[in-house]
Amino acid sequence: MAQFNTVFHTLAKILPRHEIDSLDNKYGQGDRRRKTSRYVQLMTKLDGEREDDQKTLCVMKQSS
Repeated sequence: MAQFNTVFHTLAKILPRHEIDSLDNKYGQGDRRRKTSRYVQLMTKLDGEREDDQKTLCVMKQSS
């Protein structure tokens, strides 16, 4: 678990919020009335992927 959190926080440091927001302002398309920023959406998606990886590892450990 600690390894996954470390990777997640490292990715969060590599992708600073102000850079993601400036890229969204420059290249963004679609509805501007969204309730969450692109940064929050990206971090939520990365966290979901992290959780899926943890579940996969648990299943693989149990089956072996």
